[in-house]
Amino acid sequence: MKIEMELHDLNNIMKKFPQAGPIINRLGRRTMAASLSHFEEQVSGETPVNFGTLRAGWATDMFGAPVAAVFEGKVVNPTLYGEVVEVGRKPGTWPPRGPIELWVIRKLGIPAGEESRSVAFLIARKIGTKGTDGAFMMKRGFENGLPKVKKLWNALPDAIIRALGAK
Repeated sequence: MKIEMELHDLNNIMKKFPQAGPIINRLGRRTMAASLSHFEEQVSGETPVNFGTLRAGWATDMFGAPVAAVFEGKVVNPTLYGEVVEVGRKPGTWPPRGPIELWVIRKLGIPAGEESRSVAFLIARKIGTKGTDGAFMMKRGFENGLPKVKKLWNALPDAIIRALGAK
């Protein structure tokens, strides 16, 4: 999911006040960090909890070209199954049984061995036949977080002008 915001006021400030670059950089990075933190919090809150690994895996990364007043960032989750939880799995392909067997052992309390492998096989077959629904935690988290993030960015030009006045 990608969200882009263009602040025309920011470009105008840069044209009128060439010395504003460091202020724009500092306040823009602060706004991006707050935005990413808010999105991460919203996405995490929407993430289903089994053992908490997926929920605890959320992180943010900020990058961009501050000289051009371009601030970019992303909310990421390195777990292998995060995308499958987000969008679900269509019927027709079996999921890997190893992680399912581990889930069977941990969640259902079935001891490792033939029984856990059999239960994992049945679950994998069911998922392969019926598929799974997506949780859409990223989609919902970003939708929930967008109003506040828009407010943060819309307040940035005024904050820059106030900072310029303080110099």
